[in-house]
Amino acid sequence: MKKKLHMIGSVLLLFAVLISCTSCLGYATRLPNDTYDKVSKVLFGVDETEYVLAYKDSIDDFVVVVENTLDSGKIDTANAFGQVKMPCDDSAVEYNKESCELWFELLIENGKYKKLFFTMNKNDIQTIWIYATTTDSYDDGGFLEYYLCDCKKLVELATQYAKSIKGIDGATRIEATKYDMGEEIGSVTITEEESVKHIVDNLNSLKLKELKYNELTAIEYELTFYNTDGEIMKTISITLNEWIDYGSLHSVVSGNLDIEYIARLFK
Repeated sequence: MKKKLHMIGSVLLLFAVLISCTSCLGYATRLPNDTYDKVSKVLFGVDETEYVLAYKDSIDDFVVVVENTLDSGKIDTANAFGQVKMPCDDSAVEYNKESCELWFELLIENGKYKKLFFTMNKNDIQTIWIYATTTDSYDDGGFLEYYLCDCKKLVELATQYAKSIKGIDGATRIEATKYDMGEEIGSVTITEEESVKHIVDNLNSLKLKELKYNELTAIEYELTFYNTDGEIMKTISITLNEWIDYGSLHSVVSGNLDIEYIARLFK
């Protein structure tokens, strides 16, 4: 009886030591509770295109979904032992950015971790391995593994945030109208190739999020795009708070709307 108890005690002690060592390396440790409050920048990639969230509201909305996604999973301690030999370094991160369907990187100020990086596919349920580092380099980091997370909302949000304006390539003329509190105060026809191209390229560079509500807001500019046959391609409205309306309101989450360039056309 004593021998059996001694053997069981030894096994439990060994298991406890292994878990302790793994936790020290960071392979089976949950993120600190205040991590999400300290995210200062979000980068993500969808189908080999990189996006950077530019506005705090967009960052906050995104981080909430990341937090809920990771909280939906469990740390898989058993599998975490197997990840010790996986490369956690800057070159591995760069390789994954170039080759994965979806990837996410969170930059954190004044937290336990300085950077977090993870990849995903477009499945609803999947295991997430997080590259975590307390320095600027992933070479100094390790893995956190979350087992079977519900990723549906994060996948949907990433693809939603990767929206862009379509249907204005090839425009040869823009009719621009300026408004002041709903009253038209000026209009200009833009036919110079360089100016048309600048406006089209700038709008194409923006990544947008469709707003779930239609808040009352004043339109500042309305742009109507025409093709070479004089047919209307699309009409876009820009509000005073730089939302973009083309069927529904969208906020800019990545890129910079060059509103000053449009304003100069009316001077």
